[in-house]
Amino acid sequence: MDALAFRKKIGIVVPSTNTIVGPECEALRPRGVTNHVARLTIKQ
Repeated sequence: MDALAFRKKIGIVVPSTNTIVGPECEALRPRGVTNHVARLTIKQ
């Protein structure tokens, strides 16, 4: 069992140009939930 994510783990995929989603989601997450953010490269 994960000590930090004993309730839920949330995966978030965002474009590489979006730099605010990670901190915003971190501020909104409840206790026992962890966020895992991945960025997709945008070539244009």
